Amino acid sequence: MNKLTLIASTVFLALGLVGLPFLGENKGATATVSSTATVDTTQAGRTAILSIKKPTGKVSSGVKQNLAVVIDSGGSLVAGVTFKLSFPPDRVKVEDLSFSNSFCTIEPVFSINNTLGTVTLACSANSPGLTAQLGTVVTLVTAPLSDGDAAFQFDQTASSVTTRLTNRDVLSYTVDSIVSYGESPGNTIIVTSKSHPTGTSCSFKTTVDLAWLKQEGNASFEYGWSEDPAATPSVSTSSTTLSLPTKVGSTQLFSIRGVSDKGAKSQITRYRVVSCR
Repeated sequence: MNKLTLIASTVFLALGLVGLPFLGENKGATATVSSTATVDTTQAGRTAILSIKKPTGKVSSGVKQNLAVVIDSGGSLVAGVTFKLSFPPDRVKVEDLSFSNSFCTIEPVFSINNTLGTVTLACSANSPGLTAQLGTVVTLVTAPLSDGDAAFQFDQTASSVTTRLTNRDVLSYTVDSIVSYGESPGNTIIVTSKSHPTGTSCSFKTTVDLAWLKQEGNASFEYGWSEDPAATPSVSTSSTTLSLPTKVGSTQLFSIRGVSDKGAKSQITRYRVVSCR
């Protein structure tokens, strides 16, 4: 199985997407987005990509912002899209969903939960559906609540892209994104896994494959692999991919944080892996 780690800037250049203009008054604080995705290049016939459109400009943590969920159909004739998206509810609030530029023409079914930090959506279109390769699924109207990083992550196991003619799921992969609000972002690291994707209850695989994005300011990383949810990462690495053995019948946590060239350490990200064996 060939796997590639894609950085959002590469994906967005490839898709030819242009960022949304910022909303409200400039306050001098930068909002940035970075993303990572592990791609299985052997999925024959799975061509579609779901991602979050990169914002541009400077916005403070108090300014509302639109984030568009976009689709690259890869040439497939798309009839419908389903996804589940998570976000940190202490950092950002999703106030509404806008379908003004959406390819979905049949009334969508969606929910926003600002307590759990989730957005779910199922939408479809009348014939012929999405005939262009690029399209907008929905736009999230967000209101940042505090400075720092907000990770918007797709649950790949609860997401799909359905074709018009065959009613087949052609979703190849999703691209998760980090939006940094305010003057002092927390520099959160997003971890993804093709072998144990977010939302999977458990896996029979004996090895977990992990990938993460090297963000600006991180000269290296410290990671840990433990059943202790409070364990502090201590193993140094400069890599952005890793394979680790899973333990039979256990729940393990992969923890990671960035380390700057001056030794400053970012907040810890933890990724949960459950073995079914």
